Amino acid sequence: MAVLYGMVAVGNKCDREDRCVSTDEAKQLAAELNVTFVETSAKDNNNVERVRRLPLSLLSLYVSK
Repeated sequence: MAVLYGMVAVGNKCDREDRCVSTDEAKQLAAELNVTFVETSAKDNNNVERVRRLPLSLLSLYVSK
């Protein structure tokens, strides 16, 4: 059985104004690396559940091929 690797770039604290990396920069890097990009904020409960479930979603893409 082959081992499958999926990568996700997660930007946390997207609720903050004083960010080191902009959303556009992160999206560009994720595209260059061919990985999924998601921003999260635990403070605002933004995409926290999505990131938790994302590995299973990515795995189902590989399995269905």
